[in-house]
Amino acid sequence: MSSAAYFLEHVGETYGYFFRTSDVLYSAKSKYQQIVVFDSPDLGRVFMLDNYINLTTTMEAFYHEPMAHIPLGMVEKPRNVLIIGGGDFGVAGQVLKHDSVETLDLCEIDEEIPKVCCRFFPEITQKAQNDKRFRMHIMDGMIYLREAPAESLDAIIVDSTDPFDTSAAFPLISEEFYQLVHRVLRKKGVLMQLMADYMFFHKTWHEVLPRVKKNFSIYNPISITIPLYVTGVWGFLLAGKDRTELETDLITKEYLDKLGNIQTMTPELVKGWFSIPEYVKKAITA
Repeated sequence: MSSAAYFLEHVGETYGYFFRTSDVLYSAKSKYQQIVVFDSPDLGRVFMLDNYINLTTTMEAFYHEPMAHIPLGMVEKPRNVLIIGGGDFGVAGQVLKHDSVETLDLCEIDEEIPKVCCRFFPEITQKAQNDKRFRMHIMDGMIYLREAPAESLDAIIVDSTDPFDTSAAFPLISEEFYQLVHRVLRKKGVLMQLMADYMFFHKTWHEVLPRVKKNFSIYNPISITIPLYVTGVWGFLLAGKDRTELETDLITKEYLDKLGNIQTMTPELVKGWFSIPEYVKKAITA
């Protein structure tokens, strides 16, 4: 439908920005959330959930590439991977660039998200849809983890609703969640998880890090530059099972070149994302 509209994305109650569009392509409420798709002169096609941007066609790689290639770069020849969330298939398409991957399972709780994304973002979704290694499950990721065999996965990537939205995402930052992830991961397996902005949502980090520390031998907050997010950077969590290191040196130029068409990552950038400034350390440990 053609209609002038403004969409506001906010962080907390005091900070945000807006988008103006004259072409709203889709707007409906699913069982779980409000879904909106619109075209933007600057950002291309935009996908929003509950007034938070999930992807834009011009900048989706800033999010999807690091989410896939940082954790898989930490595992020697990853074979079996799980994505929780990620119903736009953007992270899935990046994971499937790895020739060693034999199976990629994706658990999306909201069946409307894949439907909408396949309709409006085929250039993103088709990469996974056309790959025989990819299997989608419309189900709760927690249930999948409870039923999964022990030590059956090399990597788990959580591309979910922001964890500060506790009504939807709290189970994925709960004590049980990290226990289940530890049980299902193989030795030296890794977890990569969307978290929250360090400064606006430091309470989330305070709640999560003690739970992670109980269950994993090593973990590292990561601050990734993502221009499409309201603060310009966003916090992620990388954790490893039965290992003593999460080395950024494993993300080499050769590694990225072999994947092909990587637009937003360099070894130098990855090292910077792992380097947490003092003001952030204070914010998440105070």
